[in-house]
Amino acid sequence: MTGMKRIHPSAGIETTFNDPSDLEDLRRRLDKKRTQSEDGESPKRGGAGSLGLGLRIATDLIAALVVGVALGWGIDWVFGTSPVFFIIFFFLGMAAGVLNVYRTGQAIQPPSDDN
Repeated sequence: MTGMKRIHPSAGIETTFNDPSDLEDLRRRLDKKRTQSEDGESPKRGGAGSLGLGLRIATDLIAALVVGVALGWGIDWVFGTSPVFFIIFFFLGMAAGVLNVYRTGQAIQPPSDDN
């Protein structure tokens, strides 16, 4: 009996299934993962989810700070008030960045039942 051959389209990897029980085992494992995701159980996330979250937090902080500094510098340039608005908007941008990080943390943290 010749095995079933599957070729992964993007990688060109050829896999041969010689035994139908291999396919049945694969089918069982896939069904188990599907029911877990349908029941609300999410599969464990690896480092990629944590990396994405870290990059989002860093981007929130930096973007808010850059916008605040740019606005302060622009207002100072227009009105000729050297570092006054730059300093004010620097701190406002920092506060906005910290607030965004706080909101992100609240969104990913499940509410606790401490009643």
